[in-house]
Amino acid sequence: MGGVGRGQPSAPIGGQTVRRITADLAALAPQLLDLGVAVVLDHYALPDPKLGVADPGFQSVLKLGATRNVWVKISAPYRNGAAGESFAKQAYPLLRKAYGLDRLLWGSDWPHTQFEASQAYEKNRQFLDTLITDQSERAQVLASPYQLFRF
Repeated sequence: MGGVGRGQPSAPIGGQTVRRITADLAALAPQLLDLGVAVVLDHYALPDPKLGVADPGFQSVLKLGATRNVWVKISAPYRNGAAGESFAKQAYPLLRKAYGLDRLLWGSDWPHTQFEASQAYEKNRQFLDTLITDQSERAQVLASPYQLFRF
């Protein structure tokens, strides 16, 4: 999902265009789970920046945590609008409670498409340290891809 802006269409699939926003993901995820597919939601699932954690789609994403086959990337808060870091600080405890540390993922989001001038690995890694101040918790999140990708 990286590189696709909020409300921007991705590649056409079967004559239809899939929009990658929280409400759509929350509706699509159960169908994918029924097929046995592991689902990874990028960028805190990209809720409506005006609604933040109150976005009904984001609330549905929280409920998907019970499936144990959905992971959420807690990276690139800047993709959630101007208040992205503030939103991330509100969303993280909710996601942690719903998913557990083992199903939260972090990545640098490099090459920061459409944000190359304002973003860098160091800046994003520093925000992770601010977001998850407990070193043990942060280590668990950084290790979570091992289970998902089986390496």
